[in-house]
Amino acid sequence: MADDDVIIISSHVVGFIYYNNEVEIGENIVLTREPSCCFDKWAISVTSMEGDTIGHVARTHSIALGPILDFILRNESGVTSAYITGEREWTRAGQGYPIDVLITVPVPMRLHIIGILDQYGIDWKWQRNSLSSMSS
Repeated sequence: MADDDVIIISSHVVGFIYYNNEVEIGENIVLTREPSCCFDKWAISVTSMEGDTIGHVARTHSIALGPILDFILRNESGVTSAYITGEREWTRAGQGYPIDVLITVPVPMRLHIIGILDQYGIDWKWQRNSLSSMSS
């Protein structure tokens, strides 16, 4: 994946009060689509690496991230990772943990992903090449 791009989206985990599982700043988390959710057809569950449910990606972002995750799965190309970036804070949706979602995709897929984000007005950052350069 040396020629891949990393697209970074900042969002929040909401609904954590229903699950009562704590997380640490810098902790890696797992994003899983929940298309059968009756509240949000683009719902994305957030769990710890141990499998404990933490909450869900804020609906304002799941509307774009849901189709992106589906697109990556359909094309069997690309990787997503996410981690907690700070302490709980107040958002328009209530209290939430800030997270960064990193989407690593082959260069030809980049424009499609960015198009989805732009369509929904989601702010994003782009970084060329590998995730290893981001952790240095």
